[in-house]
Amino acid sequence: MKKQGLSGVEWSILNSLWENNEMTVKEVQGSIQDLQDKAYTTIQTYLERMVKYKYLKKRKRGSINFYYPVIDRESILKQETTSFLSKIFNGSVSNLAAFLLSTDNISKEDLKKLKSILAEEEKKHE
Repeated sequence: MKKQGLSGVEWSILNSLWENNEMTVKEVQGSIQDLQDKAYTTIQTYLERMVKYKYLKKRKRGSINFYYPVIDRESILKQETTSFLSKIFNGSVSNLAAFLLSTDNISKEDLKKLKSILAEEEKKHE
């Protein structure tokens, strides 16, 4: 069972687990600044929901649950990016690129990197 899109908190949890491999609820809470003021049970609910959606699994040692990711960063990035592209830009990479380039957030260095990436991609498709 997969849900549509990850929340910011879920991204933070996955990032922390990718860095640490396996963590308890308390460890997750301590590792993420935005969760430190949340109740233990709130964090546990997030983790259990992520288990339900098959982003995480849990292993019980004694009375303590340890959570670990079962999806790798690249897979979820691809899934989330494809979903975003489809919903917002009708699946068009060129529409996304045009939008990004029309904002004031693109630096000369970003443009240089993009040109290099595009040149490499063109070589692959020749």
